[in-house]
Amino acid sequence: MDILKRFGEDAEYAALAEAVQKGSLPVLVNGLCEAARCAFCCALASDAGRPAVVVVPDEKEAYRLYNGVAAYTDRAAVFPARDFVFDAVSARSRDFEQARLGVLTRILSGTCDLVITVPDALMQYTMPRSVLESGTVRLARGERVDVAALTARLAAMGYTRCELVEGAGQFSLRGGILDVFSPGSAYPCRVDFFGDEIDLLGYFDTVSQRRYENTTEYLCIPADEVLFSASALEKTAQAAAGLASRFQGDEKVLESLRTECAQAADGIPPAAQDKYFSLVYDEKATLLSYLDDCFVLLFETSRIAERIRAFSWQTHETLELLVEQGRTTYALAGVIQESDALLAALAGRSVAADMFMQAGGMFSYRAQFTVQANPTSPLTENTALFLDDAKDYLAAGRRVMLCVSSPRAMTAMEEKLRGAGIVAYPYDGTLRADAVALAVNDGSRSLNGFELPRAGFVLMTDAEIGAGGKQKRVRAAKMKKSERISSYADLSVGDLVVHANHGIGRYVGLQTVTTEGVSRDYINIQYAGTDKLFLPVDNLDMVSKYIGGHGEDEDGQIRTKLSKLGGTDWSRAKTKARAAAKDLAKGLIALYAERQRRPGFAFSPDSPWQKEFEDAFDYEETDDQLRAIRDVNGVVGLNAFNLFIDDDPKNQTVQRLAEHAAHMIDVMGIDHVGCGFDFFEFIDNPDTMSTMTDTGSPCTKGLANCSEIPNLFACFEKMGMSKEEMEKIARLNFQRVVKDAIG
Repeated sequence: MDILKRFGEDAEYAALAEAVQKGSLPVLVNGLCEAARCAFCCALASDAGRPAVVVVPDEKEAYRLYNGVAAYTDRAAVFPARDFVFDAVSARSRDFEQARLGVLTRILSGTCDLVITVPDALMQYTMPRSVLESGTVRLARGERVDVAALTARLAAMGYTRCELVEGAGQFSLRGGILDVFSPGSAYPCRVDFFGDEIDLLGYFDTVSQRRYENTTEYLCIPADEVLFSASALEKTAQAAAGLASRFQGDEKVLESLRTECAQAADGIPPAAQDKYFSLVYDEKATLLSYLDDCFVLLFETSRIAERIRAFSWQTHETLELLVEQGRTTYALAGVIQESDALLAALAGRSVAADMFMQAGGMFSYRAQFTVQANPTSPLTENTALFLDDAKDYLAAGRRVMLCVSSPRAMTAMEEKLRGAGIVAYPYDGTLRADAVALAVNDGSRSLNGFELPRAGFVLMTDAEIGAGGKQKRVRAAKMKKSERISSYADLSVGDLVVHANHGIGRYVGLQTVTTEGVSRDYINIQYAGTDKLFLPVDNLDMVSKYIGGHGEDEDGQIRTKLSKLGGTDWSRAKTKARAAAKDLAKGLIALYAERQRRPGFAFSPDSPWQKEFEDAFDYEETDDQLRAIRDVNGVVGLNAFNLFIDDDPKNQTVQRLAEHAAHMIDVMGIDHVGCGFDFFEFIDNPDTMSTMTDTGSPCTKGLANCSEIPNLFACFEKMGMSKEEMEKIARLNFQRVVKDAIG
């Protein structure tokens, strides 16, 4: 991107890039403002011709930096820290482990050369390169495969066999069809076998379970970062037996050691995997082991040094306690690189970037550079000040580039600039000192403006005045009732939940149950009367949060009837709801088929005033606005346009739409949400297409046309919605509004 080239016009930056290229490190860089960090990272990695590892003090900063970097390159990734597992808890999440393996795989494939991470992740040992390469399975169409051997290998790679694949690290086998979801892929894959030959490969949707796109190959990477080989299990059994033979203390701890010994002897990896980490791999590998030629860019070195010390102390304190209890030894649980070894590894490849001059630092620096990069004024939706600053920059001889999020936003911004007497032009590869260059970058909302005084360049963004288009429509933080439960931590005591087979119950807590010496974690669900269900935490996919209607008792208190275990009420309710959903879907399909059959009306293209009006409204409906619509007895229609669902393509699913609907129901009530699909018959209009940021398929996965409406109501049914409630969403709510309007 041309923005990155501007750094090279600063002689001091050019000298820095040369030093990094030649490996004359470590060096210190001062003067770089936070707003310019994203561009600086990408520019330096590009100009130095080397991969870069960017280290920031904490995770929040890592993801914020990544969002900005993503506007400049698609070859970046975040390498998170993982949680250590020293206790036999079956409820652990492998999301971070799988994300780390995905990044390492991208590094090996050459598709990632800028990794953003935190000190913890840099210190943690990981799977060696040789193990990851040998443990990866590539499935290709036309290839002959022993299915039994393949499933056994997937299990050895950490995959969990299940009935339906709904998340990463799972696989299922039904006859000649294998479903598998690799952590290294955004989508699961369905493999059709003809005998032992792979006949067809295709991505499928985890909600509808329908295939939607074919592919020629699929890469299955390991699903667990700590994989015990046969030799490692043998060593683990011996180590656990040794610990048990010397143990004197709590009988429960002794029993757990004996259980680990017996399981390892039977070829079962211990749940407390990190207690025996040193036995798993012969090689001690870290992230830097995968990037031999990289340089390391450190932001805020004093905070990074403090984080290294804190993480090292915390890990050693945890291990010290385990050693005192007799549960492991220091030799067995070597899970991190010591801080001195890390600093030694960083010394010859680090660029320390701090805003201000330092008297000391983490290293003895070979050189010091000052890269002048100043933030633009914090304008926070003040258009007048924004335009005044643009005039001032041009008057000072600066070349100004203004990034906008879409062609529509460019048109609106060009009109504003010209209205203020500022010449503007679409960026054509040249920068002028007498005019503002307008460039479309769909990541502009993640960019911050900055100035490079010595290069005579200024970057401004329409996000600085709130003109960068509508904000993300994700309301994940507010979807309290409807989100699918991925961890017991998503539940609070007292929450109503719906079990797919047993119906509506109330979550009362987490409980550990020991049976025949084996401990497992269960969630406790209270049903009608004294009925209780203890559900293993690894079966949480069977449970979702309840979003149906609530009744009130004579005191006005909210009450919801709980299901009775073993009763027939829930089965009857499911049967009625399923039949109602099918009937509603048939009616909606007929309705939309009739709409598509009839000739439509072509509206004229939007006027500049219309576009300006749309650009002036920056945000999606807030909860207060939803309540205002409710208060006038209105209805909000559900739209299947994918960008309305989520900005992230992998989240543009019918399940996500159902979650949005559930949140609106939570805020507005069931009487004010309805189906408002038009299924894109307007999309052939070129004027309409020109206003879209993504001119590809506008469809939501699982709701591409009217025939897939049943998928949405299947989600509602799974959330515990009744026949009457689904009827309101399907037709009755909008029917009421129409009647109110026409009498």
